[in-house]
Amino acid sequence: MSGTVRNFYLTGNTARGFVHLLDSSLQDLKNLYILKGGAKKEKSALMKRIGNDLNEQNEIWFLHSPVDHTLLEGIMVPERKWALIDESPPHHFDLSPTVDGPKIHDIDWENIGGLPLTTDHLAEVQRLNADMMHRYKLANDCFAEALRVHDEWEAIYIDAMDFQAADELTAFWDQKLFQDRSLNKK
Repeated sequence: MSGTVRNFYLTGNTARGFVHLLDSSLQDLKNLYILKGGAKKEKSALMKRIGNDLNEQNEIWFLHSPVDHTLLEGIMVPERKWALIDESPPHHFDLSPTVDGPKIHDIDWENIGGLPLTTDHLAEVQRLNADMMHRYKLANDCFAEALRVHDEWEAIYIDAMDFQAADELTAFWDQKLFQDRSLNKK
């Protein structure tokens, strides 16, 4: 028996900044496992393997990254009431335990056999992460400006729109193009 796979995004970079749906997604969970450290690509590959193995008997939710849809930010197994989430940048979720929330288990990538991040490259990785966070902020600022312009132009469009004339034009072309044809929808 094979379970259902659902694919969706847990986070997004939007005109209103970085948003996540983690709180609503975790509502019914009993256990939340958080992968800390290590490379995002390696952790994503591990989560895909785990999800595919568990999918033989369970519904699996693959939580994709909005930056690269081929990478996973996490997997959830609703029937078993647990999730495995990657806490790589740019994520800074408030995952502190709550009375009614899931039990949180931190998993250090190196402790499960992942390749350690050597101190030789630590400063460079930290610099690149800081640069990435700065660029996310710039992108979100651009999205916000685009939304502001869109809303301004939409207001002008709506104020100038003659909706009755548009309805009449639509009816005219509907009759001219389709005449009395209709679809047999069942």
